[in-house]
Amino acid sequence: MKFRKAAASLLSATAFKVLCFSGFFFVLYLPIQGLIAQEAADAIIYDSEVWRLKQLPVMRLEVPEPTAAYEVVTISKNNLGKWIIGGNLKNPNAELIYVDRKNRLIGPFTSSVVDSQGTRLHCLASKASSKIAQQNSGRYNGCRSDFYSADTVEKLTQMVISCAMLACLGGNSVDWNAVFRPIKLKKALVSSGLMAQIKAHYHAKESQFIDARMAFFNDKTNYVLSELNSASIEGIGAVLTTEDEFTKVSSIIPGGPADLQGIVQPEDTIVGIAQGEDEIVDVVGWRLDEVIDLIRGSKGSTVRLRIITNQGAASNSIKVIAIRRGWTNGAQDAISLRASLKALNGLSNTYSQYWKDFRDEISLDSSLAFSLGNTELITTKTRTASQASKSTNERISKLQQLHRNSLNKIEVAERVIVRKIQALLKHQIYYTSSVDGLFGPGTLAAIEALSVDITLPLGRGDKAKILQAVKASFMEPEGSCSTSSSDGAHMVCFSLE
Repeated sequence: MKFRKAAASLLSATAFKVLCFSGFFFVLYLPIQGLIAQEAADAIIYDSEVWRLKQLPVMRLEVPEPTAAYEVVTISKNNLGKWIIGGNLKNPNAELIYVDRKNRLIGPFTSSVVDSQGTRLHCLASKASSKIAQQNSGRYNGCRSDFYSADTVEKLTQMVISCAMLACLGGNSVDWNAVFRPIKLKKALVSSGLMAQIKAHYHAKESQFIDARMAFFNDKTNYVLSELNSASIEGIGAVLTTEDEFTKVSSIIPGGPADLQGIVQPEDTIVGIAQGEDEIVDVVGWRLDEVIDLIRGSKGSTVRLRIITNQGAASNSIKVIAIRRGWTNGAQDAISLRASLKALNGLSNTYSQYWKDFRDEISLDSSLAFSLGNTELITTKTRTASQASKSTNERISKLQQLHRNSLNKIEVAERVIVRKIQALLKHQIYYTSSVDGLFGPGTLAAIEALSVDITLPLGRGDKAKILQAVKASFMEPEGSCSTSSSDGAHMVCFSLE
């Protein structure tokens, strides 16, 4: 009997051990199998696009400003337990997820890695306690997230060691290391229709992004047109801008026709334009470059403007004025024209960069996820911007050519004057080089030498004035002239005409 009882007891103990170890390995195997299964579950296909479900490489505390390509959004569960976009982190069911449209990545805006040294996110309380603590402070990390859970293998190892040492007492410690579970995020994205909501969200935002870029490009275009208006050498001498659908006078260029005639004032609104005695054309709603092209014309011609005044007692009254076109910036000398041409070249390069940036951003928009539904919008906006760019560049080129032509005419006239200066100076042995009309170092040195002798600064500015001064310096005070070279170095016969 004793033998039978001992045998039965031994058998029962052995069976119990086998059962315990079998149960242990069964429980251990399930989470490991689950982890293996999750490796294939970290992706989602939506609208024929493959998205990868990934946490951040390392935790970040600050949420970045949203861009077309990357945004962090808040999601939360509604009363029906469905995930929706929106909410507040003080709601215990709220989560932060990032959407990387460029790389087709989506995941919680946190990580199980705390820093660049690879420190793991260690949670000191239960999930429920973490939710309460973080919702009160409006914070978010994996300790409160439904898309994270404890490291199961690590927890089971703790439990086995605890069972072996303490008969399972205290084996289920509340401390835990957070592990991202992409399968849980995938379920939220699919079962709650969250991907469809994100798509709709981005289609709405895409329109805003494109409109904002279009508005920025239009502002830059208007700035360039305004600068071109200032640089224009044949017009009325007023800087124009647009406000709603109206063209307004922003400022008057000193010395220009509008300033000299005094009949146009800042803040006046131009609503109609006519060439000479032609019929006035209504320009309300026109682009700024179109209005400017209509105002500009050949020097000396007349343009009529229908304006709404904004000055004094006659404010808001409508009148028609006639302005004789002329030089608008006083750039009638070579130095001013060269400076203006240099500014135009810089403006052309700047505007080209504006256009390149716009195209690059729109191209990026077209390559992003969820952009398929907005292809027509992107194409339309790009076409509109392209037309504005082409028109503005043509205007820049036209004005550059106008400046070059004017500069060439002035330089040809100046060379004639410089030849006369050189001939006079050479006759009086101040200048020894060839009379070539080029205002180089030799000519300048001769003029400076003459300036010292006659104690009168001649400078190197207006060539016509220099010629007059050189002629005057070689005359006798009484106005008579000598016919003999022996009468002195500063005596010569010529006519001031």
